[in-house]
Amino acid sequence: MVTMLRTLRGIVRLRTAPPRTRRPVRPDQAPVTRPVVETDERPAPTATRRRGPSRRMLVVIALLLALVAGLVTAIVLTMPRMERLAPTTLTNDATPTLVLGVAHPTGVRADRIEATVDGRAIDTSDVRVLDDGRRIELRSSRLADGEHEAVVTVRNAGLLRRTLRERWTFTVDTTPPPARIVAPVGIDAGTSAFVAEGVAVVTKAPMRLTVGAEVGTVLDITSSAEVAQPVHAKAAEDTRRTVEVPLPEGMQVVTVAATDPAGNVTKRSMRVLVDTKGPQLQVRVPRIVKQAALVLPISARDAHGVELQVKLDGTIQEDVLREVSVTDAPFVDELTPADGAGGAGGAGDDEPAGAQQDAAPSSDDSDAQDGADAEEPAALPIAGRYVLELEDGAFEGRHALEVIATDSLGAKTTFTRSFFVDSTEELADVAGLRIGAKGRDVSQLHQVLLEEEVVARAAIAADLRTKAYGAQTRAAVQRYQKQQGMDVDGVAGADTIAGLTLRIVIDRTSNTLTLYRVGKVVKTYGVATGSPKYPTPAGDFEIQTMEVNPTWTPPDSDWAKDAEVIPPGPDNPLGTRWMAIDGTVGIHGTNNPASIGGSVSHGCIRMHIPDVEELYEMVAIGTRVTVV
Repeated sequence: MVTMLRTLRGIVRLRTAPPRTRRPVRPDQAPVTRPVVETDERPAPTATRRRGPSRRMLVVIALLLALVAGLVTAIVLTMPRMERLAPTTLTNDATPTLVLGVAHPTGVRADRIEATVDGRAIDTSDVRVLDDGRRIELRSSRLADGEHEAVVTVRNAGLLRRTLRERWTFTVDTTPPPARIVAPVGIDAGTSAFVAEGVAVVTKAPMRLTVGAEVGTVLDITSSAEVAQPVHAKAAEDTRRTVEVPLPEGMQVVTVAATDPAGNVTKRSMRVLVDTKGPQLQVRVPRIVKQAALVLPISARDAHGVELQVKLDGTIQEDVLREVSVTDAPFVDELTPADGAGGAGGAGDDEPAGAQQDAAPSSDDSDAQDGADAEEPAALPIAGRYVLELEDGAFEGRHALEVIATDSLGAKTTFTRSFFVDSTEELADVAGLRIGAKGRDVSQLHQVLLEEEVVARAAIAADLRTKAYGAQTRAAVQRYQKQQGMDVDGVAGADTIAGLTLRIVIDRTSNTLTLYRVGKVVKTYGVATGSPKYPTPAGDFEIQTMEVNPTWTPPDSDWAKDAEVIPPGPDNPLGTRWMAIDGTVGIHGTNNPASIGGSVSHGCIRMHIPDVEELYEMVAIGTRVTVV
């Protein structure tokens, strides 16, 4: 073809070139030199005569071009080809249809097509030629999962009667991918009735959902809530993935559709309750509280049940809430979605072929079984009004109150407030003193600390001027507590105040017990002391333990070796109160009032029952006791 074009181009050039003439010059003839005449006029150019191709040459060129076009057309028509369209490498159809495209202007005929899959021929009735012979469809018989080989042959195709052959392998995979919802991440399961019913509770948005699926699986996560947006997670190389799923508040069904590269789908569903708002909580706390009993109203409300926890100065307070009114929580079924909203394992009518569903929430099977056997927890109130009461009273000074409301889903609302207690001006009547207390009762504490030589005046000079329980006073109290072997917390509680301000003096000669407060006599009682054989020990002691309605246990002594334990009651030799001052020696009541005034006991100090009950209310652990 190239040679032919070059020959044609040479012929054209020869036919169109102008004739060339040359005058001969004799050797004996000198060249004629003509004078050059200068003039402003330029000589007119001499026109060159060009001759175009002849009619015959044009006919030759046209014939050659037609010949070239014919040759090209013949080559195209005699070189058809096929291209496989489906399946190429992977399919989830057990009876796949082999589809090939034929690149041929005139197409192919069905009777010239032969096809096999794994060496088994495809029947001619399952062969279709479409699109005027440009598309071939061959229906295969049912194939097992795995790799298969297809061979398609088209005989006598094109002008040259050429044979076309396409051979390729593809994989059939009809098994849905293994997939399960491991759990939403970051939830507080708690002990709510929702968890007992298999509902996953989410208290933080967005929900972080962990799904286990095979490598290369695509995840599509949807919710039955109308306003929820679907989440699509691309294929990954990990078998376990955590996906953030934004969900609206409330009960809903979350469905995870796992699609493998072959197009097989596995669906898993679970009921989810989203509650990120937490309970409503109100606490009325004045800045200054005038009652040591600390009576504070509290109200809490949450649709899923709520319980309260109270902390005072960082310490959890037990049994300090009194119920005023309570409304019980509804049953779990009242908050589950309606039939049309979907349920666990419900995929709807448009479930793709090959999909699998769960009949129950798809958390770990072992966990689900444990939850089914677990005892259903008690329902929490959805609304409650309470009163915070401290029977022993709050210490005077600054306090930090923290109330935590937690619903059954684990969502929390916290209320914090600082306040001051200023209940009395008499040191003898206070429940205790701490940082922030002011007034006459604090001044009385300062005076006692100075009189007992616990601290020098200069060391608490600033607090003396302000009549405040400040850092100087706290350091002095800590010093006293350390001396007495108490808990060194710097708070003047009942035991510290009793040790500083109260003193019991027992006179064995007169058989009397006198209570002093800040050096002044409060009251004197008649008592019975130890006999000469079992005398009451002399010295300085303090009240170690206190007990109401004690049980008498025989001491390890010869006189009680045959005695038995006596429970509380009229026959109990300890009466109704017991205050130990030295191991087994203590101040107590008696069932023998006639012994009062004598030295007849086995070492203890006996009192009339009304007297010992009165004394019991005025003293505290840590009160100093002196026996003379």
